[in-house]
Amino acid sequence: MSEVKDNLNQDCCGCEKPGPVEKPNRCQEGCCSPKEIAAPLDICTAKGIPVLSDRIYDCVYLEDKQRKYLKDIEFTITSNGDYKQGDEICIETIIVKYKCIGLIDEEIEVRIDSLENEVSFHSSDESESCKCEFDCDGSSIKKKLYNIYKGSKTIDIECCEEGRKTIIGEDCLDFYICKAKLIVKGKIGCENFRAETEEFSGPLSAGFGFNKADFFGTICLPTGRNRVHFEEIFDACLSIDCIRATKTYNESTKKFCADAFSTLLISKTIYAIVKEELIVYTNTNPSSITCTDGRIGSNCHHNG
Repeated sequence: MSEVKDNLNQDCCGCEKPGPVEKPNRCQEGCCSPKEIAAPLDICTAKGIPVLSDRIYDCVYLEDKQRKYLKDIEFTITSNGDYKQGDEICIETIIVKYKCIGLIDEEIEVRIDSLENEVSFHSSDESESCKCEFDCDGSSIKKKLYNIYKGSKTIDIECCEEGRKTIIGEDCLDFYICKAKLIVKGKIGCENFRAETEEFSGPLSAGFGFNKADFFGTICLPTGRNRVHFEEIFDACLSIDCIRATKTYNESTKKFCADAFSTLLISKTIYAIVKEELIVYTNTNPSSITCTDGRIGSNCHHNG
């Protein structure tokens, strides 16, 4: 009589299933140093200038990248040609047009480390990326979209000599897009054509089905009791990477539907700034500031 096996502890070949593997905590705290740029080798002719400076103590780059499969996007043909019923629609090029992407919130909540209260960041005066009209309960309203936010918090850190690596994060940020339109070109049968979607303004979560954006990473903050000023700058990009018409040409409607793979990339650079009395040496060829990668690594790719 053959042995009966289940797949709870063994697979069908009789081998033991591997147990869960312990993985390291990828966001552990640790001491860190502020961002520095090496001085020029020869400073004998340089002059020291005393300044009260907004010093960039550290800056990090974070991003939220999402892929989405979009079904049944409706296009209206805007070109004229000798198109015939049932001709195949071949899309050769894609154009994604929009005025801007940003947040409508004048204030967002940011969590820094294990502070009891979230820190409020406010939209900066220079952060308005565009104004846009949105439909709201049947009426049209004008809203500003923002991409720069600022905030500050007095933070007391004692455990390290210079600074401590600290978690900083935001979640459920609802980004809006203004005047988005997709345009495609190609051939219907052997004839060239052009088609476009209706213009859309509103949240990306509603118009394209993307999730609200989350940003979590680590940044170096100074030891001692300091008021740290934060500035974060968002940048966003929406693309259509691959698109296929799902039906052949219909003479009666001059419309067709297509399915597409799309990408939304929203990046953020956040600066931790402290006021300091500094002596600055002038330099005719200053080095550029490079932000460190503050993303928290995934255990899926950790081999340690």
